[in-house]
Amino acid sequence: MENAVQYSVPINELISMYRSLRIRTKKRIGEAFNKNFHYGDDNSVMARLFDKRLSFNYDEYEFLCPIIVLNYEFEQWAKPQYLDL
Repeated sequence: MENAVQYSVPINELISMYRSLRIRTKKRIGEAFNKNFHYGDDNSVMARLFDKRLSFNYDEYEFLCPIIVLNYEFEQWAKPQYLDL
C-alpha cells in the first residue's frame, strides 16, 4: 500500500503555483504530463490548461496537483538558501 500524500488545492491556486515555478521545472512537469496522458511532445494541452482555455479533468488534476504543490513548496523553501550562497 502506498503512503502517498493527497493534495487538494483550488484550481486557481494551482495555476498560480505553476506560473511561479522555474521554466526548467515547468518543462519537466509538462513532459511528465504528456507522457502520462499520451499527448504529443508539445505543451499545447498544458498551455491551454494553465491559460484557462481548457478545463482540467479529474485525472489531470489528480496527477498535476501533487507534482506542482511539491515543486512549489520546494522552490519556496530553497529560494532563500540560494540567496545566502
